[in-house]
Amino acid sequence: MKNILLIVFFFLFLSNTSFAQLYPLKPQTDRVAFQVVNNSGQLGIQYDTLPQTGDFPQILSITMDNADLVVNYKYKGLNSKYTRDVVKIISIQTGPERPVLPERRDLKQQDQAIKIKKGMEGSVTWLDLGEEILTFGEYYVLTIERNIQLDVNCEDPRPQFKLKEQWPHYAIAGAGLASIGMGQVFRKKKEDEYKLFEEAWRTGESGATAQPFLDQSKDYDTNAKIFTFVGYGILVADAVWYFVRRKDKIRKQKLFDEFCVGDTGTTMEVRPLLELNTGAAATDNVAGLQLKVRF
Repeated sequence: MKNILLIVFFFLFLSNTSFAQLYPLKPQTDRVAFQVVNNSGQLGIQYDTLPQTGDFPQILSITMDNADLVVNYKYKGLNSKYTRDVVKIISIQTGPERPVLPERRDLKQQDQAIKIKKGMEGSVTWLDLGEEILTFGEYYVLTIERNIQLDVNCEDPRPQFKLKEQWPHYAIAGAGLASIGMGQVFRKKKEDEYKLFEEAWRTGESGATAQPFLDQSKDYDTNAKIFTFVGYGILVADAVWYFVRRKDKIRKQKLFDEFCVGDTGTTMEVRPLLELNTGAAATDNVAGLQLKVRF
């Protein structure tokens, strides 16, 4: 029984932690202008401002490490948000020339953890950029994409936890109750067999005649305990799974509302408007539509 519950809880843990598919909820593209300067004989970078926006990763600095350009950042999102590759270098450009795109082998990412907690720092490096592209005194524009990738897909409907999502729990609970019911059936049979055993002894039957009733009663007792304990185990595991899934759905609903609905786009609200003046001037009465636009 204990082993069965351990197996159930193990699969519950795996189902809620190991296979979270990630979706890019809200990318933010920034352009950082900088100049390549002489820093004690080495390549250096001079810039005015860096992008710092809301829940997106905060760019801490852009530096040169020998010939490598390094973008250092700090993740500023909520605790325990699933994410990875939160900052990407898209391109670099100078003047009217076409942007230069990095190849995969040119980039080195330092934040490949599946779960990044609040305040965790990372970096993305464009290898050998100074040797291949940068020139002292030139001005460049670096395009960076900052991402929030979570286990919620904005293209899907808002996560729900209604009857359609809950029916497996009712089915499992029904199986648990059925198992408990079978336990009660065997318990009643155990009591009936034990009464027959007692009756045989009271009426002076031989031990050979009475013993089968006792043996059958013990078998029924074993079955009653097995079905009852398994039934309660199923109910407990189902209840835990229900609350874990419900908590996860609530978390996903909050993320969906925050990133897929909350601050994205413009909303417009139209309401009928009727204002009646209680004074003598009937011409002051107003009827029409009230329009509210939120950005």
